[in-house]
Amino acid sequence: MLFRSHHVIENAAVIEVLPRGWDAAHGIPARVINSSPRTDVAILQMSQCEGIPEATLGDSNSARQGDEVYAVGNPLGSNPDSISRGIISHVKRYLSGPTPYLQTDATINPGNSGGALFDRNGEVIGISTAIATNQQGSNTGIGYAIPINRVREVIAQLRPVTRPPRTTMGWDELRKLVRAYPRIEIGSHTVDHIDLTSCDPRRARAEGKTSIEIGRAHV
Repeated sequence: MLFRSHHVIENAAVIEVLPRGWDAAHGIPARVINSSPRTDVAILQMSQCEGIPEATLGDSNSARQGDEVYAVGNPLGSNPDSISRGIISHVKRYLSGPTPYLQTDATINPGNSGGALFDRNGEVIGISTAIATNQQGSNTGIGYAIPINRVREVIAQLRPVTRPPRTTMGWDELRKLVRAYPRIEIGSHTVDHIDLTSCDPRRARAEGKTSIEIGRAHV
């Protein structure tokens, strides 16, 4: 699995991963498993990852102002394997939405998005995702990274959506289906939770309710 910024792969027709030191003409093909535009996190799966070292994830909650950090990426899209050094300027910088970003003065430019932010122990504590710019669009020395602990939370929520088999079922079968598929898709809708304890099949039959309607889809 590979974690990236959603906005990096959002409109990509082809995704290839070029590990550090990769000298082949083409990268390793990868596909999107799931993503969250709101938190700007995406999960990718590479077609093969044999021989590629795995990064160690740290604890972003332990980050403190003044801690030394290293931003790794491909700034401006033409400088692969670049590393810049800086410090944590703020540990809970809110931009838009509920995510508290790590703010750093380590140089981050377009092309760094999705790159790792390492601490002095060589552990990933964030994923670079945005920068503050002036009216000319120049870097101001203010960059933002999604804390790796927040990434962990999002990844746990972004488990692959499963499509259950189409079938006609009774009450017992519905219970089994909900246990087997905790998250399902019905038409263009995603159902994350079904509370069976609030349903009374006898009352439903008395009222003539033989299906549940979600949007224009019937269950």
